[in-house]
Amino acid sequence: MRINPLSLSRLALLAAALALTLVAWLAFSGNNNWLFRWVSSVPYGDKLGHFCVYAGLTMLAILASNYATVRRAWPWLYWASLGCIALASIDELSQGLSVNRTLDVNDFLANLAGIASATILCFVWQLTRLRRISCEP
Repeated sequence: MRINPLSLSRLALLAAALALTLVAWLAFSGNNNWLFRWVSSVPYGDKLGHFCVYAGLTMLAILASNYATVRRAWPWLYWASLGCIALASIDELSQGLSVNRTLDVNDFLANLAGIASATILCFVWQLTRLRRISCEP
């Protein structure tokens, strides 16, 4: 059974939007919620959380955009990755304006590491998928 790529892209877009909304609400609500208590109990949990959130968001966004790339310049660079970099920049800069949050360069670097890791994983996945398709008779 094959899954329609358009349906999968729409599902990924919905999941990314819901995840982004949940994380933004939890982050900017200023409450000491269960997620932040759990993350603070793990060593480097804050940075690991930033890494995982942006890696997951980037993978969902790349899937939702159907692997759309900046073809001419860099075929490995996805538009979704650029969007996630912009989002991470706006997110961290807006934290400097919030009373409940603090601007942290290390958080931004963890975001970028998550975005880069997801971009590399998606690129490798796409290459192996294309090779497999081109080798089929």
